[in-house]
Amino acid sequence: MNRKIRFANSRVLSGHLGSIYSLCTLGDELLSAGGDGNIVLWDIRLEKPGIVFANVATQIYTLSAHQELMVAGSMNGAL
Repeated sequence: MNRKIRFANSRVLSGHLGSIYSLCTLGDELLSAGGDGNIVLWDIRLEKPGIVFANVATQIYTLSAHQELMVAGSMNGAL
C-alpha cells in the first residue's frame, strides 16, 4: 500500500539565518535552534517574525524547554 500524504503551508515563520536543527514548544510559544547559533522564539498565535532569544558562537543541534528551564546542545559538545 503506497499512499501519498500532502501537506499545505499554514504559515511561514522567519527568523533564522541558517538551517534549523531543533524545535520545541513551550505553551503558545515555539522555540527553534539552528546553524546560525540562534535560539529564536515565536508566539505561534501571531504571524510576526521570531525574535532571537539567545545566541551562542556555534551551531545548536538540540533544544529542550520545560517551564523555566531551557537546555541547548551545541556542535562542540557544550550544554
